Amino acid sequence: MADAIINCLFAVVSLIAFYVLYIFAIAEFMPRFLLSPSYQKHVPTDKGVGKYKFPEGRGVVCVPDEKYKSYLKEYALFLYKNKKYIKCRLSDETVSIRYEVAVYNYKNRLIRVIDLAENIEVKGESKTVRLPDNTAYVSVILKAVNEQKRFSTLRHTSFAKICTFSVLTVAMTVACGLLTRAAILSFAVLLNINFQIGLWLNLILSLILGVFVAFLCLKIRKKQILGEG
Repeated sequence: MADAIINCLFAVVSLIAFYVLYIFAIAEFMPRFLLSPSYQKHVPTDKGVGKYKFPEGRGVVCVPDEKYKSYLKEYALFLYKNKKYIKCRLSDETVSIRYEVAVYNYKNRLIRVIDLAENIEVKGESKTVRLPDNTAYVSVILKAVNEQKRFSTLRHTSFAKICTFSVLTVAMTVACGLLTRAAILSFAVLLNINFQIGLWLNLILSLILGVFVAFLCLKIRKKQILGEG
């Protein structure tokens, strides 16, 4: 009887500890290292060249990467009525533009990527774009100009990392299933109940659940995978 109690307690404690680890791993640890694009942590590259003030607001003028200077002259980050915006100054030859604005907070952490495309209505000026309230700075990445000139864009999460996350999630879900089975069987032994759970049935159900959990996690983290949050 004592052995049955010890076995039961060990199985329950192991199950609880593994469930805590499981939830932390798939909700926080693995997404941070496997689903975040490589540019989630960033050191500012665009340089601020001037500050200015105006009624109900203030701003800073920044210059982009040198390779964009023929098309994107500079851009202004400004605060107006406690809301943050960006507006770009373009070359007169630019009639259409596609670009991304990578938005970072005060901890140098990417919080959003805004994908934009527009036909220029006012020569030399882009539209004014609203930014998240916790924006500290941005990087502007050109994708295409005048539907001809094209640039390389931000890298999203690699397929290999997505596969690694999925495999680990499925494996940990299967392990949870096995530990749950062991805990239930130890309870049955303690209570002297004739109860059995087939190992193969347990594995198959855990595998199906693992695939579902991995799919659900990837769906929830879609914006993060694509570099949008």
